[in-house]
Amino acid sequence: ITIPNSVTSIGEDAFKSCKGLTTVTIGEKVESIHRWAFSECDALTSVVWNARNCNDYSSYDDPFSSNITSFIFGNKVEHIPARLCYDMNKLSEITIGEKVESISESPFSGCSGLISVTIPNSVTSIDKDAFKSCSSLTSVTIGEKVENIGEEAFSGCSGLISVTIPNSVISIGEYAFRSCNDLTSVTIGENVENIGRGAFYQCKSLASVTIPASVTSIGRYAFYYCSGLTSITIGEKVDTIGSYAFNDCRSLTSITWKAKNCTNLE
Repeated sequence: ITIPNSVTSIGEDAFKSCKGLTTVTIGEKVESIHRWAFSECDALTSVVWNARNCNDYSSYDDPFSSNITSFIFGNKVEHIPARLCYDMNKLSEITIGEKVESISESPFSGCSGLISVTIPNSVTSIDKDAFKSCSSLTSVTIGEKVENIGEEAFSGCSGLISVTIPNSVISIGEYAFRSCNDLTSVTIGENVENIGRGAFYQCKSLASVTIPASVTSIGRYAFYYCSGLTSITIGEKVDTIGSYAFNDCRSLTSITWKAKNCTNLE
C-alpha cells in the first residue's frame, strides 16, 4: 500500500492484522501514525518512509510490527521520530536520506539485527539511546555535521569494531559508547570539548586513545574498565579529569601527558 502525500494522519488499528501486507510507503505529509496502525501485519518486511516531520512516539504507540527487515528514509525526510523502529530485532538494513537533520531519541534502540549505518552529512544531532543495544552493528559512519552524540547513543553496540568521531562533534554524551566490547579503535575529532561521564565505559578491546587538544573535560568513569587499554595521550587543554576516569584499566602502561594546566583531578 502507498499512503499518498495528502494524508496527514493514520488512525489507531488502521491496517492492523493485514496478514498479506508486505510493503508500505508512507507519504510526505504524514504527521502522526497512531498506535498499532500496522501491528500484527506479520508479512510486512519493508517500509519506505517519506514523512518529512512526523511526530515522535511514546513507549505505548508501536505503530509497526517487529518483522520489518528494511526501512528506507526518503530524501525529503528531515526528522526521524523517537522510537519509530524501537526493538525491531529483525531490522537489518536502514537507509537515511540526505536531508535528515535530527535523529530523535531511541528510534533504533534494540534493533539487534542492524549491521551497518551511514549517518549523512545533513544530520546535526544524534539523540539519547538512538542506536542503543544494536548488538550486531559492526560499522557506523557519522556524518560531518553532527555536533552532539547523545547519552547512550551507541551503548551496548557490542559488535562495533571502530568509530571515527568527526571534527564537527563538540560533545560526546554520557555512556555514549558504553559496553562496546569489540571496539578496538576510536578517533576523536579535533573539536570535541567534552567527553561525558562513562563515555567509553567497559570498552574492553580499546587499545589506544588520543585525547585531542580541543578537549577540556574528561568525565567520571569515561574509560572505566577499558581492560585492553595500553596507552593514552592527554591533550593540551584538559583541565578536568573526573574520578575513576581510567580506573581498572589493567593493561595501561603508557601515558603521554600534554595538559598544560590541569587543576581539577576529582
